[in-house]
Amino acid sequence: MNEQENNTMAYEEEGISLSELFGILKKYIGWCIFGFLIVVGIGIAYVMTAIPQYESSATILVNPIQESSTMDSLLSESFSNGTKKIATETELLSSSLNIQRTLDQLDLSSYFNHDGIPYSDPTVLGGPGAVESLKKRLTVTTVKDTNLVKLTFTDSNPQFAHDFTEKLCRSYDVILTDIARNSKSAQRQFIENQIPENDAELKKATDALGNFRKASDIIQLTDKTSLLVSGDVYYQMKLEPLQMEYQEAQIGIAQFQKGWASAFSTPLPTVEEIKQDKEITSLLGRLNDLQEELTMYEAVAALNISGSANAGGTGTVLGMNAAAVSRTTQTQTRTNDLNNSILQVKKQILDRIGVICGVKGADTYYQSVSKLLSTEVLISVLQSREKVYSDELSKLPDLQTQLADLEREVKVYESVGLKLRDMLQETKLVEAAVNSNVTVIDAASMPIKPVKPNKMSILAVSALLGLAFGVLLALLINSQDDTISTIEELKKTQGKDIPMLTWIPFFLPNQKSKYPTLVVYNQPLSFQAERFKLIANLFYTNKPTGKLLSITSCGMAEGKSTIITNIAVSLAEMGKKVLLVDGDLRLPSLMPFFKLDPKDVKGMVDVVMGQETLDKVILIPIADIPNLHLLPSGTKPLVPSAIYTNPAMKETLQGLEKLYDYIIIDAPPLLHASELLTIGNLVDGMLIVVRSEVTTKSGLRELIDTFNSASIRISGTVLNACGRSALVSANGSSRYGSYAYSYYGKGYGYGYGDGTPQQRHTSRWYKIRYRKDVKARSSVKGALGTAPLAFPEGMPEEQFETPVYNPLMHSLHTSATMHDDPDSLAGLNAIEKDPSAKGGKGH
Repeated sequence: MNEQENNTMAYEEEGISLSELFGILKKYIGWCIFGFLIVVGIGIAYVMTAIPQYESSATILVNPIQESSTMDSLLSESFSNGTKKIATETELLSSSLNIQRTLDQLDLSSYFNHDGIPYSDPTVLGGPGAVESLKKRLTVTTVKDTNLVKLTFTDSNPQFAHDFTEKLCRSYDVILTDIARNSKSAQRQFIENQIPENDAELKKATDALGNFRKASDIIQLTDKTSLLVSGDVYYQMKLEPLQMEYQEAQIGIAQFQKGWASAFSTPLPTVEEIKQDKEITSLLGRLNDLQEELTMYEAVAALNISGSANAGGTGTVLGMNAAAVSRTTQTQTRTNDLNNSILQVKKQILDRIGVICGVKGADTYYQSVSKLLSTEVLISVLQSREKVYSDELSKLPDLQTQLADLEREVKVYESVGLKLRDMLQETKLVEAAVNSNVTVIDAASMPIKPVKPNKMSILAVSALLGLAFGVLLALLINSQDDTISTIEELKKTQGKDIPMLTWIPFFLPNQKSKYPTLVVYNQPLSFQAERFKLIANLFYTNKPTGKLLSITSCGMAEGKSTIITNIAVSLAEMGKKVLLVDGDLRLPSLMPFFKLDPKDVKGMVDVVMGQETLDKVILIPIADIPNLHLLPSGTKPLVPSAIYTNPAMKETLQGLEKLYDYIIIDAPPLLHASELLTIGNLVDGMLIVVRSEVTTKSGLRELIDTFNSASIRISGTVLNACGRSALVSANGSSRYGSYAYSYYGKGYGYGYGDGTPQQRHTSRWYKIRYRKDVKARSSVKGALGTAPLAFPEGMPEEQFETPVYNPLMHSLHTSATMHDDPDSLAGLNAIEKDPSAKGGKGH
């Protein structure tokens, strides 16, 4: 993996550590507080304006409707244990029917809301939507494994909450009782109507039989006729009660469907729809086969018991000897097996009906439909068997047939009459037992304190949400801020393989000096001067290898000229011969920096184009630093990139390398010049200036990617114009600021460029200063002068060898010692022992 890929992976690592998160929150603490106050303010406003809600609750014991609808459930123990499922009953409690009945029982004009408007006003409860509005405030819960139901209702009026809950329980009791009682009342009325009709038919049949016997001469019928008549009567007697049960099941189904439709919007499947199910059809066919076989065995047994010990030649009807069958144990075993199979099939039919309907709580409906279908099958089987006897009787002489018919009718009506009276007594007993399906365990409570809003809970939640919102707001603002503001951010952005040489503190220019930002010259013992000397010391000890260097940045006014001139002055004061080259051919800045008039001044462009020689263009910008020379940009070219691609440019730089210890080119920023890559290929290394709170991460990454793609060596980066906040590490501790500002400012008494102590400032403050610096580039205050030529007698033929003694060497030594730089100290010691030494390898 090459160096470019390593750098790319380094600064593309995303994610944020906990310490970095705290650093972001500390930086945007104002936004965190702002977001916190907004959410908490909303919570407080809600608490102050929310209408108090009162809650009334009650607990009731509910008996299932089917518990009070049959005689078996009335007499069984399960009626009192209270563990039956009450899904249907629970739904009825919160049904629209129950709520509407409850509202009808209340005097709504006696209740008032918080604005003093009576509840009878449609605007309070919602007019036509009052039922749905109240249903949303009603909560119904059941206690597990019991028939206990707890209901709670909330309202702004505590009295209305209490009265509504109380009336709701009473109305609910009435609804359940009416449903259970109405179904049995309808059955009782039907049976009562059938008894007189059956008695009238029995009288007619008896009279007809008596009249026939008087009018005819038939004294006794044959055994066959008696057997046929008995068999036919047997089936008729079984059919009549079954038909009554069939009609009773139909009435029960109709009544349940009617009650269900009034309480729920979803209708139940009809009997015809259930019969269309393939599985139901198959089960009914199986039930029909079992009933046919069982009916034959029962008929033989019944005829044998009635005294017909000998079938008397009825083999064509029954197909077996009745007396023989009744005596065999095998017949009894088969009968038991058939009964068990029929019970299993009926249970399967009941379960399948529940699956088809898919509704909980309709057990009564399922049982009625199952009973109707089973009865229908049995009726069909009995009718087919009865037809066999009828067909045999039709073959007898007319008088015998008439007698058999008359006797049969009498027996049938007698049997039906007894069955109807038994059913009537059972129905009356069940109907009388239906008194109440609801028992109030805990009466509706009168609310005293409101349950909503819970002020402490809301304020606590608001505080938590406010804290979270403040953090998210800070993270959002931080995500929108792409600028590099701290050393940690710079290191993370540039990657591990690119060194960060140092940082330069923010300082205001000293406008009283000739060179306002040249602190190394104006205030050589200041803290800012020491930071610039540190970079010069790194060059001196050859850490960024090579003598031909260039300095660039991502954008304009990020401090290139300030850094390059201060480094150059530091190196020159250390005895090095330094040449500054103004390589920004579009907006040259070094001449105005040294307060020199750039008008009509020749420079590098003129030398490369062959219009001038070097000895005519190289200047001494500061008179008392003769080792520092300046090569202006010269005449502005039409195509700046063509100057650097000209072979004469490379030859010129190679010639200058023989004369100078360091050649530093002030390169244009990447965003404004295309010739930067060409410059990078001419020099030994590029130094990138990053201005705190101004340079963007994306811009720096683009610049690094551009250099990597062109295989240009990056000597390092310098964080410029940073305040105290830029020196704080990710975990919030000051890795540099505490040492630098306190140690230098207090221990040594070093001052700042403007004579005022360094202060903490916001990002906005730094951006405002940056805009002022941009304006300052276009307007230079004070009179502009001229500088003497560095080689008035022509260019020397040999390289400059003897270093100039510098009284500020002690200051440089102090800087290297304080920063504990062994390489710098080694270089300084070498110079002190041997003035001819160049301070490192490669010189």
